[in-house]
Amino acid sequence: MIRPGEFALLDGASGGLAVTLMVVLALVSPEPQAAWGAYAAFWTCLADNRAAPRSRLCAMAVFVLSGAFIAVLVAASAVPGAVGTGIMIAALVALCIYLGSLWPGMANVGVLTAVVAVVAAEQPARISDAPGVAMAFVCGGGLALLLRMASLHVLEKADLTTNSLATNSAHQRSHGWRKGSMAHAGLSGATVLITYMAAHGASLLFPQWATMAAVVVTNMDARTSWPRTLERVLGSIFGGAVAFLVSAKLSQPTALIWLVLPLATATIALRAVNYTLFVVFLTPLFVVVTELVFPEAARWAAGARTADNIVGSLVALAACLSFLLAAAGRDRIRTARRR
Repeated sequence: MIRPGEFALLDGASGGLAVTLMVVLALVSPEPQAAWGAYAAFWTCLADNRAAPRSRLCAMAVFVLSGAFIAVLVAASAVPGAVGTGIMIAALVALCIYLGSLWPGMANVGVLTAVVAVVAAEQPARISDAPGVAMAFVCGGGLALLLRMASLHVLEKADLTTNSLATNSAHQRSHGWRKGSMAHAGLSGATVLITYMAAHGASLLFPQWATMAAVVVTNMDARTSWPRTLERVLGSIFGGAVAFLVSAKLSQPTALIWLVLPLATATIALRAVNYTLFVVFLTPLFVVVTELVFPEAARWAAGARTADNIVGSLVALAACLSFLLAAAGRDRIRTARRR
């Protein structure tokens, strides 16, 4: 479904500027941890729940602080490919998603903090580098937050449209929300563990892209997971094609850097319009930033982004369907026993 009225150009422009500035800072900085600033700026924009201004800023601030903590915790203790690391991030994903479901407007913060965990698992850092990771994350997220505050002052209306993620969070607080939230969190953690092991077993170039897809696609309702999987796969394919063409035509950092602002702006502005369109722009954005920050992987980034996204989405869908089939089987057994 396409919702043109949800196009948020001002949000996109402020977020795009924050992401671009942090990417430039990462390129000129000799410290590899500086890349966390660009990630944090983008994710902080997505943490905006588009509710009342105070709720929006609160959600973004909570994400910046919790995201920085999770990034440092995981990066300082992760060993990519190790089973122990997989178990750790699975537990953190479940915990983040469950905690996010406890408060209105924070569901997306929980999901995005879970995303931070799976990305940090593939970018380990020495304990001595942990302060650098935290500083970069807070700087990137803080910049995005400040620019969003400025953009909110430009808006004349305070009653902004609440996105579906905030609505979902409120809905979870109705009858039976706690049981459903715990089940969703547990399913998300298990799906991430399966995806993590599969991604490393298949030697994917960027396993975090597969586990990220698993986090955002996993849902208790197959009617939601199936279309979300299809939308993400289609968006990844079309976006990957765009990224491949861009990479073929532009390879110099000085040329690629000019693409970050329009791609980041469009991605953030479209996030509530249509998920497929969001992923179409998200894919080349991630590929361009990856080529800038990790030039040694530039040759494979576009294909890896598409393939890894598809793997993670399909594993998540399979996990959701398996859970639902198992639940349906248990319900049939209970019904038979009552008879």
